[in-house]
Amino acid sequence: MDGSETDLRLQVAALLDGKIGLVPFQEWLARAESDIELRGSDAEVDLLDRVVNRLAESTGGHITTDELFQVLRSDSLAYCEELALSLRRSA
Repeated sequence: MDGSETDLRLQVAALLDGKIGLVPFQEWLARAESDIELRGSDAEVDLLDRVVNRLAESTGGHITTDELFQVLRSDSLAYCEELALSLRRSA
């Protein structure tokens, strides 16, 4: 995957569905983060920032892995809502 926002959403979905583990996800994200920051829209970079911040909360012991998955689901839904709103505005 090339680090695009679509790949980020697919990777988050795979993590939440149990198709990939947390460590492989973090390794992928470390490789893809700068590409997303450089090529992503504001909403895409916002999603990236949310994911990175949530991972930091988890690795810092502020939230459990279960809580991490819960907030990632919530953040992903919020991103989809923002994207839909943006698409409606531009139509």
